[in-house]
Amino acid sequence: ERLRIDSSGRVGIGTTSPSNMLDLSNSSNAYLRQVRGSSTLRIGPAGDQASDGAVIGTDTESPLRFFTNGSANERLRIDSSGRLLLGTTTEGESGADDLTIATSSTTGITIRSGTSNAGNIYFSDGTSGAAEYRGQVSYLHNADSLVFSTDAAERARIDSSGRLLSGVTSAP
Repeated sequence: ERLRIDSSGRVGIGTTSPSNMLDLSNSSNAYLRQVRGSSTLRIGPAGDQASDGAVIGTDTESPLRFFTNGSANERLRIDSSGRLLLGTTTEGESGADDLTIATSSTTGITIRSGTSNAGNIYFSDGTSGAAEYRGQVSYLHNADSLVFSTDAAERARIDSSGRLLSGVTSAP
């Protein structure tokens, strides 16, 4: 038996006792595939595309698009170049287009961290050591200070009183 529809309308493929509206069960090989024209969407366990976890993706140049609350408005897109577009279908300037966020009003990004921790943006040119944080912008919550670093070292700080400190981490 390959397919079963139980008395509650649940569909089981590869199982005789489906517990959800659609149950796919075939050890680690179960996945859902939708083909529409030249586009294919695959939802299921990792295959050739990833080393672990679930795969949601297309087999063609089509973008992966996300919608919410039954809206016809696209909320998020991962395009064929791997760029993440949030609230838009148009990428940003080519020198900074890996993540584009857009709205029709005020737009921003929030980095939330603990009250005695830091929120950071790192600029990296390598994968180990100081190359991972060669440039840095950090907000130190415990000191209420904004820190700017270059060549992996702090160069300037705006302290909680609004003073700009250069070459020192506290006012004399």
